[in-house]
Amino acid sequence: MLRCHTLDRHSQLPAFVQNGTWTRATLTAAIQSHITNVVSHFKGQCYSWDVVNEALNENGTFRNDVFFQVLGSDFIPISFAAAAAADPDAKLYYNDFNLETSRSKADGAVRIVQLLQAAKVRIDGLGFQAHLDVGRTPNRTSLETTLNRFTSLGLEVAYTELDVAHTKLPANASALQQQARDYVSVVGSCLAVAKCVGIVVWEFTDKYSWIPSTFPGKGDACLYDANYTRKAAWTSVSSLLAAAAATTVPPGTNGTTGGGVVAASRTAVSVSSTATAGGLVSSAATVSTQVAAETATSDGQVGKAGVTQSGARRRAGFGDGAYGWMSLLFLASAGSLFAAL
Repeated sequence: MLRCHTLDRHSQLPAFVQNGTWTRATLTAAIQSHITNVVSHFKGQCYSWDVVNEALNENGTFRNDVFFQVLGSDFIPISFAAAAAADPDAKLYYNDFNLETSRSKADGAVRIVQLLQAAKVRIDGLGFQAHLDVGRTPNRTSLETTLNRFTSLGLEVAYTELDVAHTKLPANASALQQQARDYVSVVGSCLAVAKCVGIVVWEFTDKYSWIPSTFPGKGDACLYDANYTRKAAWTSVSSLLAAAAATTVPPGTNGTTGGGVVAASRTAVSVSSTATAGGLVSSAATVSTQVAAETATSDGQVGKAGVTQSGARRRAGFGDGAYGWMSLLFLASAGSLFAAL
C-alpha cells in the first residue's frame, strides 16, 4: 500500500514556481499539468494522494504563498479536480500539522472540506500529521472528537506523519512512559473511530528522525531508539494493537477498529505482504536483514513472517519532488502493525 505525498505544498518550491510571473490562467495550467503528469505516472499504484499539504496558518487562514496570491482559495479545488481526473480510484486528501492541537487550524481545515464539497470537487480524506510532543499530546477522547469532526463531513481520516518528541533530552524513565501513553492515545483514537483508516509513523528509529536537525534540543520521537531497540512506546502500542486484533472483524471489512498502518522511513527496507482470511492485508518488514518480523495470522494469532520484497514510498510534487524518500510501506490488519516492526 502506498500513500503518495504531496502534489501542492508552499515550501521548498522550485525557483521558477516561487518567483515566476504568473497569471490566473498560467498558474492554473501549471498546476493542472504538474498534477496530471505526476498522478498519471503513478496511476493505480497509490492508495491515496496528499493533494494539498500545509495550506493553512496556525489561525486557520490560508498561507500567503504563490498559489494563494495568484488564485486565492481556488487553487484548492483546481488541484483536487486535476488529481481526481488523473486517477479516479485514488483517495484524495488534504494534509496538515497541528490539526490535533489547534481548534482554529482545524476550523480552517473544515472550511477547506466545505469549499471542495460546495464546488462538487471530490475530497476523500483528511490527514493529521500528528507531530506531537511528549506530555502535550491531547488525550484519546479529545483526539477522537477531532477525528469525528471530519468523519461527520463524510471523510475518512488518517494519522499521516506520527511522531512524539521529547522536549528535554536525555529522556528519563518517567518521560519514556509518558511518551508511551501519548502514542497509545493517538493509536487508540484511530482504533476507536470507524473511518480512521490508518497511521503513518514518521520514521521508526531515532537514528534517522528529522526532529533533531529541525528542532534542536528535541528528539527521540520514534518507537525505536537509535540502536533499533524497542522503546516503551513500542511495547504499549503493540499491546494495544494485539488486543484490537483479538476483536472479531467481519470478513472483507475493517469494522470499527480503524484500518492499517504505514511506517514511513528514509532508509531502505524490505516488505512482505500476505492476505488474511478476512480479505485484509497483513505484512512484515525488517530494518536491515537482522530484525525479525511478525504479523497477525488469519486466526488472529501472531506468527513469524519472512521478508521478500522491496518497496519505496514516493514524495512527488511542488515542494517535495526532489526527495524521493525510500521507505517502509505496509498495510496491517488491526494488531499486526508493531509486531511487523
